[in-house]
Amino acid sequence: EFFYESLEDDKAAYISKIKNLVINEAKNNPHICISHTIAQACLETGYGNSTLSKKHNNHFGIKYIKSDFVKGKIEMETFEFYDKVNDGKKNKNSSKVKVSEKADFCTYTSLENSIKHRSEFLKRDYYAILSEKAYKYRADYKKYCEFFKRTPYATDPKYTERIIKIINIVMLRYGYFL
Repeated sequence: EFFYESLEDDKAAYISKIKNLVINEAKNNPHICISHTIAQACLETGYGNSTLSKKHNNHFGIKYIKSDFVKGKIEMETFEFYDKVNDGKKNKNSSKVKVSEKADFCTYTSLENSIKHRSEFLKRDYYAILSEKAYKYRADYKKYCEFFKRTPYATDPKYTERIIKIINIVMLRYGYFL
């Protein structure tokens, strides 16, 4: 759990490291919600402490997909949440089951390329439709997060809640978000 009092200097340093890169990317891609992007990087990397971010510059947990920004791929363990199956039928109201599996993730030459690829990724297919709708809410991070929740980006049922919690904590402590 993240609490206002527990935002240590290393977490603040990670936010400082990515903040200006995200702001610059948002100037070129106005569909980006700056607070959501930074909070997502914090969540996906454990504030820059994950192996995927440290060794492979993947700060958003993006699974492998070809792009000019992508250097290559690395297979790593991940956790996904799937609907429980009852009597062979999926029940949309059922709880989720956490499953460990292997997946190929993007590798990047830089943090900047990871950010740029996320922007490109969110312009694809299903994400583009929701990004267009969410665009008008990019200044209201809670509404933006609710639109983002409708995408298949993350399977964790508490993902949106965790993003909002990080945004709230960081806004209170550092006032970084626009």
